[in-house]
Amino acid sequence: MVEAAPELPPEPPAPPPPSVEASAAPEPLPEPPPAPEPAPEPVPEPEPAAPAAMTAIGVPAAVGTPDNLLLIKGMGPKLNTLLASLGIVRFDQIAAWSAEECAMVDAHLGAFQGRIARDAWVDQAGLLATGQIAAFEARYGKLDNPGG
Repeated sequence: MVEAAPELPPEPPAPPPPSVEASAAPEPLPEPPPAPEPAPEPVPEPEPAAPAAMTAIGVPAAVGTPDNLLLIKGMGPKLNTLLASLGIVRFDQIAAWSAEECAMVDAHLGAFQGRIARDAWVDQAGLLATGQIAAFEARYGKLDNPGG
């Protein structure tokens, strides 16, 4: 007699096939975290400005070509030469003098002391440095040699 094989329990039903919608688009991958921002470049400290060049007597030195200081009323050749020897050769240089700087220069003028204030060099030089010839002439008289 042939023995019959024991009966096996029925197999569970197969799961339904995935829907078309689910298989059409794969599930998106999670976004990676944003990369950390790079550290900002260190900003170098600004270089300290070079101190302004000074003359031997301690007033700011001239920058640029010399002006004809003989245009300043009361300035003669000897005084002009003396100022040049002190490093003073430009209108804008004189125009920028403070009261303290005027006193420093005046102390080096010898027989010409007092002329800076008496002849209003700072005001005259300011007008000449900025090309205000009409204002200069209205205040101090006609220029002796405007082109020179």
